[in-house]
Amino acid sequence: GGAYITKLEKSMAEFLQTHSVAACQSGTSALHLSLVETGVKPGDVVLVPPLTFIAAVNPVKYQFATPVFIDCDDSFCMDPVKLRSFCEQECEFDGIALTYKGRTVKALVVVHVFGNMADMESIMETAERYNIRVIEDATEALGTKYVEGKYAGKYAGTIGDFGCFSFNGNKIITTGGGGAITARESKTVDHIRFLSTQAKTDPHYYIHDEVG
Repeated sequence: GGAYITKLEKSMAEFLQTHSVAACQSGTSALHLSLVETGVKPGDVVLVPPLTFIAAVNPVKYQFATPVFIDCDDSFCMDPVKLRSFCEQECEFDGIALTYKGRTVKALVVVHVFGNMADMESIMETAERYNIRVIEDATEALGTKYVEGKYAGKYAGTIGDFGCFSFNGNKIITTGGGGAITARESKTVDHIRFLSTQAKTDPHYYIHDEVG
């Protein structure tokens, strides 16, 4: 905690052109908190890509959910055609929930590998059609953005329901470790910040000094 954490959060939010950002312990914890906030429970299914660092998949198991791998395309990111085919041909949809082998497909984790933006237009179209929450693993893609199309001007991590970033030593910017997370609604980010700081309710804990 401290004033410089708050300064980092505000600077990130300004750069990403989003309402708020919460700092957290790591990119892995950002992904984990996204799954918690999404309501992923034991037995649920989370769709993930096979070409990624394992940290994008491990948090699914932390929730005792089941990762199902959707292949990647030439961008090294999740293939939107195979995603759509999986939802249409291997799952059942009752108009509310998508199920795979009797288990709810609750979310998908799309990883922008090596800074390459996944085809978010197609992925979001499928996710919205089947009520799947989208978590963007933008840990390697801080600063990547669309310059044309539906999401022109939108940065990686600000298109889906959640965006996760990392400041590990091998990332775009680094603090030696740590991560950050944003979401569509500021109240969601506030709740994630609450969870990431040990769920403390003491109001004095939230008092920060201004950075000179």
